[in-house]
Amino acid sequence: MEFLLFILFFLFFYFLLGLLSHYYILFSDTDRTNFQRNELLDFAHILPKQAIAVFEAHGNLQYGILVFFGMSFFSFLWILLGGLFGSSHYADEPAPYIFHSVLLPAIISFGMPVLKNYIGSGFSKSHPTYKILSQEIPALAGSSVTLLASAFSSYGTYHEMMFFIIFINSVLIIGLYLFKEKQVRQRHQFNEDDYSEVTDENEDYNFDEEPRY
Repeated sequence: MEFLLFILFFLFFYFLLGLLSHYYILFSDTDRTNFQRNELLDFAHILPKQAIAVFEAHGNLQYGILVFFGMSFFSFLWILLGGLFGSSHYADEPAPYIFHSVLLPAIISFGMPVLKNYIGSGFSKSHPTYKILSQEIPALAGSSVTLLASAFSSYGTYHEMMFFIIFINSVLIIGLYLFKEKQVRQRHQFNEDDYSEVTDENEDYNFDEEPRY
């Protein structure tokens, strides 16, 4: 029963993160004052698009899928570690709350850029190691969805954990994901703008023109 609930909540939070990310990016754009109806209510196109965006996240789709499910599996093992420091993962004790908390997503959110700078800097951008370390959003999404699904499925099955703590923790995890998603999007847009400016400067310079003295 718990595993079935876990799968259902996993899918629910997976699509919820994609949907909330769509609206968060849409409404946080201060340059826009009007929105089209299909941008707000066309869920048949919004949900599939955002579902893929969670994997892609301005990177390689294959590596994004690999990192997403790899981090999901790691996060599931992380939750089970709570049993080594207390009772079962669903018990109303400090250890299960800690291992279901925003701690792991926070480590991923702030740790992966550091790893990419120190470890990935030794590889080219086409190297698999660099591409894996660049998948910040899929890694954070996989961890967040797994933690949320586990917490709610455990509560739904055993009713031992306090729902208020689970709810507050869910808000923190979702908030961290949305903040990180926007941060990565802005960083990607900033890099694209810098590249286009350099390209435009090179195009404006005529290398065939003879220098004037």
